[in-house]
Amino acid sequence: MTDVIYDSTNRRFIWPTITSEPVQALAAHWSALAKNGQVPLRERFTPLDLPARGWKNLFLLDLCPASGDFLVRVHGTYLVESSGGDFTGRRVNEAEIPGSTRTALYRLIHRIAEIGAPQYYKGETLFRPPNWMRDVEQALCPLADENGRIVSIIGAAEFAPIGKPAEAALAEF
Repeated sequence: MTDVIYDSTNRRFIWPTITSEPVQALAAHWSALAKNGQVPLRERFTPLDLPARGWKNLFLLDLCPASGDFLVRVHGTYLVESSGGDFTGRRVNEAEIPGSTRTALYRLIHRIAEIGAPQYYKGETLFRPPNWMRDVEQALCPLADENGRIVSIIGAAEFAPIGKPAEAALAEF
């Protein structure tokens, strides 16, 4: 993951070049809400302000203060199909997201909550929903309560195929 840079002179966040439309839409909307580098309020963020075609790529994680875990509040249909399960209503630590729960994803969302800065990643994914998808582009952005505490993380992800699905490649023989 890459920290997104805040340019205090121009009062804006500088993201790497984002090629995924849903990820770019989330990054732009979150940045517009982050006035003077402040984490946007959870109550002010609504996915309805994003293009509808990207809703399926969104996920929303709410911090559970008592346990320090995150609860999956939104798990878009694209992500449900890609991961092979709907984790809505489940804690991240118990959701068994293939190849990522209790490892890099869990550490990452806690890091975002601690530092209050958005993160961006483009590269090899930690889990292989269908075995022909390897790369992912994603943005994860913190949301705060009225006291400035991080209470949620909104994210968008899109996977990229690495070529032909395995079934199609086998069918050619």
